[in-house]
Amino acid sequence: MAAASTSGGIKLLSTAPAPFDSDLLADIVICTSDSVEFHLIKAILMVASPFFRDMFSLAQPVKENVSAELERIPISETKSTFEPLMRLCYPVDDPVIGDIILLESVLEAAMKYQMQEATKILTVSLRGLVEVTPLQVYVIACKLRLEAEARLAADSWKSAHGLVDTPGGTFTSSISGGSYIPEMGTISAGAYCRLLQHLRGELIGTFVTSTLKQTTTPASSSRAKKTSLGRKASQIYRIKTEGTDVVLLSVEGTRFPVHSAVLQVAGAEALLSPYPNDSTADTTPEIQTDLTAFTLNALLGLCYPFSSLKSTTLAQSCAILDAALKYDVAKAAAAAKQLVMGSVEKQPMSVYFITCMRGWADEAEQAARHVIAQGLTQTYAPEMEEAMASEYHRLLDFQHRYSDVVRSVVDEIVPYCGTEWLTVAAGGQRELPVDISAPLVEKVLSGGRTLVTNLRANRGGGHYYNSSCSSCGLYVSSDRSRCNSCNLRASDPLDFEKVQVSMLYNTSERLSLKLKEELTTIKLTY
Repeated sequence: MAAASTSGGIKLLSTAPAPFDSDLLADIVICTSDSVEFHLIKAILMVASPFFRDMFSLAQPVKENVSAELERIPISETKSTFEPLMRLCYPVDDPVIGDIILLESVLEAAMKYQMQEATKILTVSLRGLVEVTPLQVYVIACKLRLEAEARLAADSWKSAHGLVDTPGGTFTSSISGGSYIPEMGTISAGAYCRLLQHLRGELIGTFVTSTLKQTTTPASSSRAKKTSLGRKASQIYRIKTEGTDVVLLSVEGTRFPVHSAVLQVAGAEALLSPYPNDSTADTTPEIQTDLTAFTLNALLGLCYPFSSLKSTTLAQSCAILDAALKYDVAKAAAAAKQLVMGSVEKQPMSVYFITCMRGWADEAEQAARHVIAQGLTQTYAPEMEEAMASEYHRLLDFQHRYSDVVRSVVDEIVPYCGTEWLTVAAGGQRELPVDISAPLVEKVLSGGRTLVTNLRANRGGGHYYNSSCSSCGLYVSSDRSRCNSCNLRASDPLDFEKVQVSMLYNTSERLSLKLKEELTTIKLTY
């Protein structure tokens, strides 16, 4: 085959190898994206592919002065992808595809062109690589929506990986870190999350897509009911109609009379485009938008002076932000961004993925800290179906480094204490100055001995003492017969709650300050 070359900046075409290089039987030429021509037989393509059958079955217009040259059809696939696909369709030896990346591209092309027999053959080849590269097979299966192959790969990795979540272990040896490969940057965070859940023993309905139903909000539904949208919109903002000179229409047909001068001052001129040319002095011009009534009303409210939004859901805030960015309304975009970040305490996981997808680095880190401060109790958010797995992997790595710092600080300041350290005071109400990652601190402490057990274990030989008093703030007299902190004699019954409360307030502030100092140095990696 003659290689493609360039002449004067123009890329020259080359011909594919046999049997795709002859015009003897060919009646169509397919040109790949890297300028290689395949001289093919329509009948073979039509048998192998309903896609090509429908294409070639369309009535072609009659052309005058038809040349002898065959019709050429450009495609997006390269020669390296299209050639093995054609060999699977032609009566020649099937190609041997040893590279999994090439296998993916050929399989994707076979599915695109609806070549069922080729798809079956290539899928069998993909299954043959499950034991060798299960994670890569999982990625390909998720991208091409092959549920059976995704489950097969997940099961294979689960039975062979040997990874465990060990406190103090490295992230790469954990289930989360050890089950991630760079290729997963091309699948959704939801697919990666479901793999991890499967590895931890949870029952997964489907790997490729989520089986959870997502609720629809007025902001996310372009066809929500007009009456409910109008009612909700009026609760947020109502425009006075005096002096309005143009009407904006929502997708539901709701009319919004507005002042064009106000929109121009607010930088929202794009909402007035295209301005109707057929308007007369007797009629108010109307402009159709592609926004829901709720979103349009909220956006207009942010354009008018002395207005603000008081209550929106996260989905609604995102819809308002998208509208403001689309119509280049800077003031409204800034306000909508604040609305999104206002949900960070209640929905930190969702906000994290939203900020990642929008490229807000500082806000993503802020959201990540809120996720971890709540103990990463939520492992799934609907936004994970749109976000990339790399963003979830980054969050998990961030959490692991957070845990390492917390564990190190706790071991330094309260090495022998358990979870009672955080919850015993004030009837179990948390009133300590530890205000960073309290659930994470609890998780670290839960792996050690409890304080009460530790005190009892150290009450030996008729004497009360605590060998870790220098760390926890408890002291003993020189004859070890009395505790200097709680003034208990060795012969007295121990008031464990009193001892615990004393220790709590002697050490909690020191732990809090140390955590703040150390945790602020942990950053999201990119």
